[in-house]
This record gives sequence, C-alpha cells and structure tokens, in this order.
Amino acid sequence: MQIREATVSDYKAFTEVSRASFKQEADRLRLPYRDLNIEPPGYDDQAMSLYLIEQLMCYVIEHEGQVVGGAVVTLTGKDYGRIDRIFIHPYRQGKGIGKQALQSIERLHPTVRIWELETSVAQPHNVAFYRAVGYQSVFESSEEVCFVKRVKQPVDEAITLRYEERSIKGAKRME
Repeated sequence: MQIREATVSDYKAFTEVSRASFKQEADRLRLPYRDLNIEPPGYDDQAMSLYLIEQLMCYVIEHEGQVVGGAVVTLTGKDYGRIDRIFIHPYRQGKGIGKQALQSIERLHPTVRIWELETSVAQPHNVAFYRAVGYQSVFESSEEVCFVKRVKQPVDEAITLRYEERSIKGAKRME
C-alpha cells in the first residue's frame, strides 16, 4: 500500500473509488434517511472531487499500482487534524489497507497531536475499526459517533531548558 497527495489528474479515479465505496455502503444499509456520514455531499461527483483535490488536503491510496482508496484531511494549524473522509474500494476492504492508510496519514503529519473524525452509528464495523486503531469515542448520538485520537509528542528538551533559563529567580525589583 502506498499513499500520496492527490493531484488534479487523479480526480476521476478518486471519484470512482469514492462512489464505489460510499454507494455500496448506502445500498447495503438501505436507511430510510440520508446519512451524511455514509453518503457525504458530492461523494459521487467528479467536479466535487476536483474541488476537494484543489482546495483541501487529499490523498490517493494505491495498492499494486491501482487507486483503491482516498482520504480528505483538514489541518488546523500544526497541532490539529481532521479526517473528513477516508474510503477504500469495497473489493479491497478487510485487507488492512485502511489501517495502513490511516497510520500513514498520521505519520505524514508528525506535529498533529489531536486527530478527529466521525462515523455513522449504522456502521458498527467502522466504529470497531476506529477503536482498534486507537481512536476514542468522545460523543455519541442516535446518528453518529465522534472520535478523537491524542498523539503524544516527544518533549523538546531545548524548549524546556530555554524556559527554565528565563526564570525570575534572582531578579531585582525596579523602582
């Protein structure tokens, strides 16, 4: 499995895999309402895929030279990341590709300390998957489960030392 940043030339394959993944899940569940976690806006539209690729951080997930998945990520500053969408083609699901892709995205952004995402309660396999890869549920409603993963960052000793050197110990009051 390889992951790379999506380019505008990927928009057709990105859309095709997105459509296959989200549509298959919607058809399987046959909910009496539209669940935006199962069918996100524009998931099957090439123009929307092109927009996402041009305006946001999108990744293409490849396996054996074929596009088998994708992800849309939003970064806020350097410490916070949100997985807006992650999808794997139905024929490639259950083979560890999603886990590897999620871990790769996290490694690509080593300064992110908090990752967030949500999934539908109608998708218990997604809920179990996110828990298995270290995400903790922080909110649950009748429609969705919201997850957070906190990543411990190594302590930068140089910053700690600089802070300690600026102590007010020994300072004199100015009059």
